[in-house]
Amino acid sequence: MLSLKQQLKSLGSMRTIAAKIKHGKVPMRLTALALICAIGAGSAVSAAALSREYQIVDGDTVVSVRMMSTDTQQILQKAGISLNEGDVVARNDDQGVISITRAFPVTVTADGATSEPLLFTEGTVADALQRAGIELGENDIVTPDADTPLTDDIDTVNVIRRHVLTVLADGQTQTFVSAEGARLEAILSAHGIHLDDDDLSSLPLDTQLSEDMELTVTRVSYDEVTTTEEVPYQTVKTQSSELYEGQTRVQTSGVNGVRTIVTRNRVENGQVTASEVLSDEITTAPVDEVILVGTKKRPAAAASASAGSAQVKGDGTLIDQNGNMVAYTAVYTGTCTAYSAAEGAITASGRPAGVGYVAVNPNLIPYGTRLYICSPDGSYVYGYAIAADTGGAALNGTILSDLFYNTVSECYSFGRRTMSVYVLA
Repeated sequence: MLSLKQQLKSLGSMRTIAAKIKHGKVPMRLTALALICAIGAGSAVSAAALSREYQIVDGDTVVSVRMMSTDTQQILQKAGISLNEGDVVARNDDQGVISITRAFPVTVTADGATSEPLLFTEGTVADALQRAGIELGENDIVTPDADTPLTDDIDTVNVIRRHVLTVLADGQTQTFVSAEGARLEAILSAHGIHLDDDDLSSLPLDTQLSEDMELTVTRVSYDEVTTTEEVPYQTVKTQSSELYEGQTRVQTSGVNGVRTIVTRNRVENGQVTASEVLSDEITTAPVDEVILVGTKKRPAAAASASAGSAQVKGDGTLIDQNGNMVAYTAVYTGTCTAYSAAEGAITASGRPAGVGYVAVNPNLIPYGTRLYICSPDGSYVYGYAIAADTGGAALNGTILSDLFYNTVSECYSFGRRTMSVYVLA
């Protein structure tokens, strides 16, 4: 017995089968089976006509599928492709292409924190900053640059905050831009500003840079200055029996001493702000000035010059103004004048100038000669004297003697007189 398949095959084509059925030449069982096969074949042809082929492009992978459905999800499922969060699907039905752009994560690190991963399929670093809520300051640095396109090779965007440090040092103001958190000492060192141990900073050098800051450097130095001051000498008066009462003479000239002072100055930015005396001592002792004060009693006649009168007997003797007889060996009569001198003056013979010491021509009357001087008639008496000084007028013979008086007024009072100078025996 032939199988159903063989029976159908022997009947021929569908058109032949249909004709035979029409004319009752095909058994009923085969007739039904033939109709079923004919309908199935028609459906297969219709399904093939309604399906479509799609090209799914997923990066470098391309997958082709044919489906009657136009649902994107079903097509991708048929192709065995799953989508992740953030992925973007684009369709081109004219070309039958479905393109998948995969999203990639980008994190933003700024201000000591890192954002949650942000998904991108396109955009720039600036977009990532905006999504993360990060605003850039004028001096901040972002890596990569803000206009850099985002790709799956960029997984992190870093923001470095930078601030301005204003430094007042060495007479000038400078501004430096540095990363937030940088130590001030490191910033100064990087720009060639170094502080010595004594220098001062308005902010601790280990302070970390934050919002715009201002720092002042005060240069501090110390120097030692040596100065000297004069130490006045003292005047000491000593009695001397070699001088007449009222006479004085400088025995030792006074010399001022020297005080040496060493001072340590604190200098801030070129200005002295404090001083400390390190030493203060007399390095050269002063020399006292010693003045001799006369205690010697003057001869009576000399003490009362121009007082009383004298009597000249002419026999080699005379009576002084006090009634005493005095012997003499020679007498010179001539013009006499008067002079005075500053206290402490010394005569040509080395004696101190004073009343009783007179100037003569030593070639005529040697120094040290004891004398008695009065007018020729004895009415004006200078008194006892010693030849102790000289002068040009006495040496050239213009005058016989120059008589010493303590004051200029006494000299004017004496004026110019004719006097007799007796050389005492």
